[in-house]
Amino acid sequence: MKTHKGKYVVIGIYFLITVVLTLLTPFIAPVIGKVVTKHVTELPASLVPDNADKFARDYISNLKDKNLDKAVEMTVPEANVTVEQFTEISDQLANIQTETGKVISSSVEKNSNGSEYELKHQFNNNVVGKEYLVADTVIYDTDAGLKVAGIHLYTGPTSAINTAFSFDFKKQGLSWALLILISLFVTWSALNYLKYSPKPRWWLLLVILLVALKIEVLPNDNVSIHIGPFVSSNVGNAIFLVLIPLGALYYWIARKKIFTKEQVLLNNQNVSKEIA
Repeated sequence: MKTHKGKYVVIGIYFLITVVLTLLTPFIAPVIGKVVTKHVTELPASLVPDNADKFARDYISNLKDKNLDKAVEMTVPEANVTVEQFTEISDQLANIQTETGKVISSSVEKNSNGSEYELKHQFNNNVVGKEYLVADTVIYDTDAGLKVAGIHLYTGPTSAINTAFSFDFKKQGLSWALLILISLFVTWSALNYLKYSPKPRWWLLLVILLVALKIEVLPNDNVSIHIGPFVSSNVGNAIFLVLIPLGALYYWIARKKIFTKEQVLLNNQNVSKEIA
């Protein structure tokens, strides 16, 4: 134990990060998520005046409710937006829940003509595959008052607000349990290596602990596959996530060969010491 104290410390750190923190994820993730979401949504909103934020929301509501005359009145004349374009935008906004709107990004630019505000509001959207809608609105603040210079809409199945700090047992429980079991298997493999190896090597210990194949199924039906060093992997907003511990599996498959080679290295080292 004392000979490999540093290696045992590394295994202990790995165990704390993977097993212990993963076990606590369902309980600490929602708390952290609330803090992060509050920061992400409140900071951008604080950068622009309340009247600009309200103007953008009213503009979006008028388009959603097909109050196109009011929307035209709120738009700068030089935008040259046609009725057909307004109607198209209105149709895209028809299924949003306006009360869910959050400012996720904002900017302010001042010039000789006044101020220009850009706000991105995210709304829940009742459309399958497009559950979230982001409205990017540009507003001019001049002597004539507030006017919308343009609006662009983006839709998608995932929130633009970081959802890494979240947990849903129904959706993520299986991935969570697998990550714990895999982490325990990797920890056990590393301890077994240190216990029975004639001459444990740092690089092989790190391979056992860290190298894995990460397979992640995302809400948009995309599959993400990566090979690399993974100390830990939060379930995040994936539908399914699993780590295949390539390093630990390699150890068990090649265990006899590894020990044989390390015994030869140890014998050669001892011979060299005797000759010296």
